Parts: sequence; structure tokens; C-alpha cells
Amino acid sequence: MDFTGLVRRYRVNRPLTDDERAHRLWQGKRLDVEPHDQLCVIRINSSFLESVDRWYDSRGALTLMAIVVTAVCVGGFVALCLAAARPLALGLYTRGMVAGFLGVALLLLGPLVALSVWMARREVGRLTHYPIRLDRRNRMVHAFRLDGTVLSAPWDEIVFTLGRCSGAQPVRDIRALVMDRDGVTVREQFAFSLWEVDTHRLRAHWEFLRRYMEEGPRDLVGRVRYCMPVHGRRERFGAGLERVFANDAGLKPVYWLMWPYNLLLACCRALVMRSCKVPEWPAEIEAAAPIEKDDPYAKDAGSNPPGLR
Repeated sequence: MDFTGLVRRYRVNRPLTDDERAHRLWQGKRLDVEPHDQLCVIRINSSFLESVDRWYDSRGALTLMAIVVTAVCVGGFVALCLAAARPLALGLYTRGMVAGFLGVALLLLGPLVALSVWMARREVGRLTHYPIRLDRRNRMVHAFRLDGTVLSAPWDEIVFTLGRCSGAQPVRDIRALVMDRDGVTVREQFAFSLWEVDTHRLRAHWEFLRRYMEEGPRDLVGRVRYCMPVHGRRERFGAGLERVFANDAGLKPVYWLMWPYNLLLACCRALVMRSCKVPEWPAEIEAAAPIEKDDPYAKDAGSNPPGLR
């Protein structure tokens, strides 16, 4: 799991780095890779492509970690209380000694519980997802910020790059940098759904996004086999379960090894989704790129298998 931009926010109000320049992705430059949607699409049509956000894939993981850490801390403190009860009853310890011992335990465990609650709050009570819309008709990009507001910027003015993530592993994501008027300062940034060590997969996903904006949906819509069923509603448990287990579906030994964890994660994901608000695009963004009647390239969750709509 990688939570760059969610736990540790992206750095802004700064110049472009040498790394960002070296890994830049250029509009108008066709890459020699097969485009791949990477299970990002919510809706695709001739007017716009709507994608899930960078953290949608890991939704519920922070809450699960928070629950586990809190349970261990609370359980450990209760165990210490029970362990101190008998020596206290036998007169081996004074009440002051026991109180001091338990007070030190609280000082050590309390910050861990507080950190766990803070981590869970990155997901709980927020938005079910933070959609990104590529408005092909008006060559605009719209993305929900973490505070629920919407960032809008012209496609041709955004600097795209393979951004370096904050973890120890060499993970990167497809970063969109919105520049200030000086053309040097990064004013805001967000990332698309895929984060990976393999830059080939990242470029394949970038090419899917770029070709949609610059060449249209005709040759791409057939590559979208499954749309995320989250438009206008919360993700259902079955869809969330499918999404969680899909991460390990390619390796059978890993799939069965991770099965208990993934089941717990899917349950936490469902709880998180129930606590969150469904995002709604502002009326002016919806009006700017209406879906054409009988659009041959319109596709959404209604085309999914019956159990995953």
C-alpha cells in the first residue's frame, strides 16, 4: 500500500524538480506502448472520461491498520491491569507503584492510539472517492481535492510526470502538476489512479489517458471491460470485495495466502464507504460536457456483469 498524497500531502508552492523534468510525460507525444485502463474508468463517452483516484484501490487499508493497532494497544493495557491486580492484592506493590506503572504504559500506548485515529480519519467520513474527469470536449481536467472542492485546469497547461512517491520503495505515480502563471512554480498537484514500481505499466496507463483526450474514445472503449460502479452511489460490498481480491488474482499462492487479510480489508472498506459522502460534480462542469444521446462510445457500470453493477 502507498498513501502518498493522502497521509503525507504533496508538496506545492515550489519549483519543478530535476526528477520531475526527467520523467515528464508530454501531451501530443504518442508512446510505443499498448494503452491500458488499469481498472480506473467510472464512465467513458465522447465528451469525457471519469476516473477513480489514486487511493481508491487501497480504500479501507488505513482504517484496518488503525483498528489493529488500537486493538493491540487497548488489549495490552487491559492485560497489564490484570497482571498488576494479583501482586497488588498480595501487597507486593503499593497502589502508587501500580498507578505509576500503568501511567507510563498509557504515555507509551496513548500516542499510538491517537495516531491510529488520525490515520482512520484520512478515510472515514470523507468522500467515497475523489473522481478525476478528463473533459475532452473542452480540453479541461477536473479533479476533486481532499477537502471536497474541485480543481480545474486546461489539459494543455498541466505538466504531467511520473512522480516519485514518499515510501522507501521506488514507487511512482502519474502526477498532474498545475503550474502558477510564472510557469515555474507548482501551485497544486494530484495523481491518477495507478501507482507502480513498473514504469512501463505507468506509461501504458498514461497513454490510455492521453489518447482519450487527444485521439478520442473510438479505439479505447473496447479495452474497458469493467467500469467502477460508483457513479452517484456508494460502492456495494460485492464490488468492493472484487476490487480488493483483484490485486492478488494473478498469483494463486499469494491470492490464498492473502485471503484472510483481504476479507478483513473488504469489510473495513465497506464500513469506510458507508461513512462517506458520494461526490457530486458542480452543475457547471456537468453542463459543459453533456453526454450525447445515443453516443456509441458511452460506457458505464451498466455494462458490467449483473453482480458487479
